[in-house]
Amino acid sequence: MIAFVVYVVGIYLAIGLVLAFPFVFSWHKRINPMTQNATLPFRVLCIPGTAILWPYLLIRIFHK
Repeated sequence: MIAFVVYVVGIYLAIGLVLAFPFVFSWHKRINPMTQNATLPFRVLCIPGTAILWPYLLIRIFHK
């Protein structure tokens, strides 16, 4: 049972990590236009949060 939970969490984070890069480098402007001129260190710092919150961010991006 614990192995299944670890497997599901791993898949969730892998999907989040794959989606984090397009979000951080191009899609972020759809949610917050103020981040258009964000620096590279700021974008790198946003990757972990994006990887965790990817379902919410996809809804925000494609719902508009």
